[in-house]
Amino acid sequence: HDSLYRLWDEIEGSAKLSETDDLKLSVSIDNAVSSAIEDFLKMRRFQIGEKYLQVEKVRLIRLLEEWMSLERERDQFSVIAREKAGEFEFGPLKISLRIDRIDQLSDGSKLLIDYKSGNCEVQHWFGQRPEKPQLPLYACSEDDAISAIAYARVKAEKVSFIGISDSLDFSEILRCEDEKAVKKRRLDWHGDWQQLKGHWQTQITALAQEFIDGHVEVFPNKGQQTCRYCDLAPLCRKHEV
Repeated sequence: HDSLYRLWDEIEGSAKLSETDDLKLSVSIDNAVSSAIEDFLKMRRFQIGEKYLQVEKVRLIRLLEEWMSLERERDQFSVIAREKAGEFEFGPLKISLRIDRIDQLSDGSKLLIDYKSGNCEVQHWFGQRPEKPQLPLYACSEDDAISAIAYARVKAEKVSFIGISDSLDFSEILRCEDEKAVKKRRLDWHGDWQQLKGHWQTQITALAQEFIDGHVEVFPNKGQQTCRYCDLAPLCRKHEV
């Protein structure tokens, strides 16, 4: 996160990225990673070995070089916000949110981005009780210019954008009206982008109301799969209902 935050502060968007040759980009990545590690060390209360830091720096540089190669393939965009915070209302509940990055696309619409270094799936935003609703929350809260949300998976095994959009079709971002792609991802959805945002708004507002009302029904999101990895089995009431 910190390295990419610093890197996009310098590069700003696709125009400057396309003008930056590989050597200069490598220097910028090295500087961003070095600064991020330096700040990280200032916050630690214990020593970290020099060898470990060298290995980690090399790993991060290689990972960001791979990531920026993917960014080079995109159509025109500008990074207009990084780590943007805001407070929004869903029914009676106020929620504080922070989005990793917001890009403005060539048509003036916006793409919301959440950086991830682990596994992430579009399925997390769907179902009766979405598992990871942060991006849908923000999509419902921002202005009407938002046309896509995506995880930026910055992972050694594979770098990619994973998301859903109105019309953007890049990497693993699917258009919500592309029935074939939606079916392939096993998403329970049929409709356009505005309908999807309306669906999220209704769903999240209902969940917020449940929270305010103190609704505590025993309802594992994925049945036995949820229970399999739960650390609270001794306290669970599921088998009593």
